[in-house]
Amino acid sequence: MDPGLLLREARVAARLTQSDVARRAGTTQAAVARVERGRVSPTIRTLQRLLATTGHELALEAPRARSGIDESLIERQLRLSPGERLKAFEAGYADVRGLAGAARRARGRLA
Repeated sequence: MDPGLLLREARVAARLTQSDVARRAGTTQAAVARVERGRVSPTIRTLQRLLATTGHELALEAPRARSGIDESLIERQLRLSPGERLKAFEAGYADVRGLAGAARRARGRLA
């Protein structure tokens, strides 16, 4: 999330003015306004200090990125025996060959 928007939402939720936040944080109203408008990018320490004046804490998280792979499919394949995996592969290969043949025939009709 944008630091300025985060600060503004916290300040509004706390029903404080920019001057209130500035006074509590020991800075100027103009400095708070610059952060809220995105004119400056505050350090983490500064953002923590500003948010603390509103009664909020800055919580940084780094959740593990999702790979985009359905791991349940991998687990299901690993439960199969090697022979069952080979049969599934052969069936999939046959399907792909059938689709490729159908595509070639369709292109021939369109030409």
